[in-house]
Amino acid sequence: MKVYNLTKACNLSVKLHKFIFTFFVTIFFFFIQHSTSLSQGIRFGIFLDPNIAWMKPDITDVENAGTRMGFKVGLSFEKYFTENYAFFSGISIQHLGGKLKYADSISFTAQNITKMLNEGSTITYKLQYVSVPFGLKLKTNEIGYLTYYGNLGLYPQVLIKATGDVLQSDITNSSIKDEVNIFNLGYYIGMGAEYSLGGSTAICLGLYYTNGFLDVTTDHDNQPSDKVVMNNVALNLGIIF
Repeated sequence: MKVYNLTKACNLSVKLHKFIFTFFVTIFFFFIQHSTSLSQGIRFGIFLDPNIAWMKPDITDVENAGTRMGFKVGLSFEKYFTENYAFFSGISIQHLGGKLKYADSISFTAQNITKMLNEGSTITYKLQYVSVPFGLKLKTNEIGYLTYYGNLGLYPQVLIKATGDVLQSDITNSSIKDEVNIFNLGYYIGMGAEYSLGGSTAICLGLYYTNGFLDVTTDHDNQPSDKVVMNNVALNLGIIF
């Protein structure tokens, strides 16, 4: 029964990723085909952002034990209400995570099996979210071929996959969805520059910082009552149309 459930979960995960990929491709080609008919003041973009993430606990019994490299890929949307100010949103899949070290022994659930972890155990969290940011974008007038911009806003996220490793046990790349909250929220702030390729098309390069508001991990029996937020720094690489 456990093998069947695991196989079923894997199949659902594959189907979900195929659906999300198809959705992104469909929306992208829709933007390209209809870009000339869209009203003035609307811009769309695609991006691939490498990031470094870490988890920040609020108690001494749990400590940050390292960062995790990841990336974010998706589509962006800008609606300008003046020449230099825009409403900013989009949709993306983001790979985040980090490492936490627990001073005391704790219970931990992986693959629907709960185990007691020894004192000093380090857990690596590997998380994937669907993110839909919304905020403001402020930019300068074009200087030569360059336009400088700043972004700030909120960053709601929904968990779509959570796996983890525990160095001191046999837990390796196992599902840990029971240990992670499904919803996350943070704020972001960023700045960068756009290099014009002609018309409204531009290459963008920027740097973003995101700080979480909500607890990423769940608190069960035999676990410390803590709040762990997700932070990350990302390099924004994209094209805007």
